[in-house]
Order: sequence, then structure tokens, then C-alpha cells
Amino acid sequence: MTGLNHARSACLRAGAFAFCASLAFGSAFAGTGQAKVTLKFNFKNGQKMNYDSTMSMTSSGMGGPGAGMNMKTTMKQAIVITSASAKSFTAKTTVSDTKMTSNNPQLQNAIGKDDRKSQSFTATYDLTGKLLSGAAGNASMGQLGASSGFMGANYPTTPVGVGSTWSVKLDLSKAGANSPMTANMKTTGDIPVKYTLKSFGTRNGKRTAVIGMVMKGTANITMGGRPSGGNSRNAGQNMTMIMVMDGTGTVIVDVATGLVYESTLNASTTVTMQGMSFGQKINAKSILK
Repeated sequence: MTGLNHARSACLRAGAFAFCASLAFGSAFAGTGQAKVTLKFNFKNGQKMNYDSTMSMTSSGMGGPGAGMNMKTTMKQAIVITSASAKSFTAKTTVSDTKMTSNNPQLQNAIGKDDRKSQSFTATYDLTGKLLSGAAGNASMGQLGASSGFMGANYPTTPVGVGSTWSVKLDLSKAGANSPMTANMKTTGDIPVKYTLKSFGTRNGKRTAVIGMVMKGTANITMGGRPSGGNSRNAGQNMTMIMVMDGTGTVIVDVATGLVYESTLNASTTVTMQGMSFGQKINAKSILK
């Protein structure tokens, strides 16, 4: 009987421990047993979304008027789904109320009056967020161009769970397209982006997924010189720069529809040109309103 009592006592202690553990670590235990989900955009024709976006940038090194430059840009993005099918969707993005502040007067003037006005661009994506056609304008600066996915989200083609990873490539040749500030720039090179599903949660009663991303790679930038006949000694010449990018970010999305609630990006770049280099730090964020 004594042995039986000891056995029962051990079982009770084990049961109590398991019960306490389930209270303390319930979310972790539940996470390991959660079924995988299929993430994809599931929009309807005419669906509308509005985002407030901010981007801050600081630069250093190389000297000259750009050294120690700070810039902050805020904008509003109104998105309308103009068509949606079982394979793709088309979104028209209108950026408005663009405001920029900088400690560099030349840069603040360079944006021009036209950039402060309302601008629109249309792009078509597959259901994972991959850009199929269309060009991005200044409205996509916060996501480094529409090529980085729809509002920063790129979904995998297979079901995923917590800890799952997938990778895409950021095509920088499409970033900042149609912008007067980058009209003379040609960028080549892909930046690998690795996504990881960090956790599940809820927002406004809807299930969400928190996705982390890491990007690191090198791109080449060719900047056209002034037209021949100009007064500059560099007239008609091209200037080549090498840009190394390293960044991390987070995207919070609706599991059922793929809707992006929030996206953030913190990146640093180092640009080398003619033996000189300078660095930039970029912090961008977009929030669904």
C-alpha cells in the first residue's frame, strides 16, 4: 500500500506540475500544436485601404552638402483594388499630403512642388504579393518600391507555421521608379529577403500573423551625367556607385485575407563611389487606418 500511495502521490505531483505548466506556458505549448496556415491576399473588387506612412533617413560620411543630413517624410496612401481574381489583383495607390523636413535646404527644395501633389500608380500582383506588372512611384518609398511586395508583404507558396521561413528577392531596379528624384538613376542587382513567421495573435478579434524579415545584399547604381554641351566637366558621363544594404523589419497581417495592418523597416546602406563611401540609415513604417 505504501508503494501504491507513493505512486499516486507522484502522479498527483506530476499532474499538478503539468497543470501549472499549462497555465504558465500555455501559449507556447499551443503554438507547437497549431495547424499551418496558407497566407495569401484575398481582396475584393473595390476594396479600399488607407495607410499613414513615415520614413526617416540620416546620412554620414563623404563630406560635402550631404554629410550629416537628416530627412523625414510623411505621406498618406489611399489604395483601391480595381480588379481581383483567383490568381492576381490590381491596386491603384494614390499618395497625398506628402511632407518632408530636412536640415539640408538643397534636398528640401529638390523634391519640387510636383512631388508634393497627389500622385497615383497602378500595379498588379499575384496572391503572394509578387509584383507582376506596373511601376511604383514615390508612394512606395516606405517599402523600397512595389517590388518588395504589396505593402511590404511577400507570402510563401506553401502552408506555414510558427518558425517557418521563405525567401524572395527584392528587385531594386523597380524601387522609386517614376520619381523625378531618381529619373537619371539605373539600379541593378537583387537583394535577398528572408521572411520568418514569428507568432500568431489577434487584432480587433481577427487572427493575425507576425512576420519578421531580414534583407542583405549588394546593388549597383548608375547615375547619368548632364547632357553633352553642359558646363560641367562630367557632362554626358555616367557615375557608378555600389550600394550594400542590411535591414530588418516586421509585417503584421490578417491571416484570413492577407491584409497588412502594419509594416516596419529599419535598414542601413553603405554607398561607395570613386573610392569614397557614405552611409545611410532608413526607418520606415506604414500603419492601416
